[in-house]
Amino acid sequence: MKKRKTAKSGAEFIFRLGEMLEKGFTIRESIDFLMLNIPGIDGKQTKHIRQMLQAGTPLHEILPILHVPSLICLQVYFAEKHGNVQGVLLHAGKQWKKTEQSKENLMKLLQYPIFLLCLLVMLLAVLNTFVLPQFHDLHASMGYKPEGMILLLLFFLEWVPSIMLILLPCAIGFSIFLYARYRLLSPKKKADMLIRIPYVRTFFQLYFTRLFAREASQLLNSGFAVNEMLHVFERQTIYPMLTAVSEVIDKRLMNGASLQEAIKQITWFDKKLSALTGHGGANGRLGEELLMYAEFCDELVEEKIKRLTSFIQPAVFLFIGAVVMTVYLSIMLPMFEMMTSV
Repeated sequence: MKKRKTAKSGAEFIFRLGEMLEKGFTIRESIDFLMLNIPGIDGKQTKHIRQMLQAGTPLHEILPILHVPSLICLQVYFAEKHGNVQGVLLHAGKQWKKTEQSKENLMKLLQYPIFLLCLLVMLLAVLNTFVLPQFHDLHASMGYKPEGMILLLLFFLEWVPSIMLILLPCAIGFSIFLYARYRLLSPKKKADMLIRIPYVRTFFQLYFTRLFAREASQLLNSGFAVNEMLHVFERQTIYPMLTAVSEVIDKRLMNGASLQEAIKQITWFDKKLSALTGHGGANGRLGEELLMYAEFCDELVEEKIKRLTSFIQPAVFLFIGAVVMTVYLSIMLPMFEMMTSV
């Protein structure tokens, strides 16, 4: 909860900072004012930020102190190159607010299903501990031997709690191992790994394409040439994947390939980006078209997230209903069989 409040304060800070810069305040005046009025900034952070401002530290180096995401710091770094800092901060603040709202909505969506799942596990554990032994004794006393579907249902009821207790820690441990291994990989290997995972591939390509297209459009629209833009991307150290892809594109351009051909061979991007760079380059409006395409990618990501969240809750309820029905049948069917055999 504290982390979520900090993120909300951070998003508000970024957005308000953009507003104040747009109204003509200096960065120092804006930050001083916001540190007094935005909650969640402690005394140590305030002191450190003021020292950095006095030393003339760039804004993109100050923002990590306030736990601003690295992507926003990257956007601000590029904005310091092309000059539209206030516009970038306003957009980044809005996007961060949207992200936090989406997280909050997802948590609200999952609270009730998770509670029901926990209740279901407890119910299965109680049935397995107290009810099933009584049924086994009853079956033995009446000489009844469950067969077929009934035997399968009783096996499910008896072993599912134990299997879940074993699988859950294994799944958590395996996830931690994969994450630790992922962090040790080079930027190129990280991206190559992500695009091999079917559903993650689509999100990664849209996310990375949006990032590249938006930042490229800002630099191109402010007068940078394509090779100058790539050199700016290569020099930044905040987002190593962007550095890696820029180096690849730059190398291909130096070997005589066009920007469209250089991008087409990179699987990290959405397939439409190469065609768009060819079209924008031909009509001399590459920067504008890239910005529009970045906004289109934003909308597409939001739409996919909405679809995913709308699927999660019904899927969990369906699973819970199936388990409850299985429990009911595993108890009632043997009873009916024993009654008919008497």
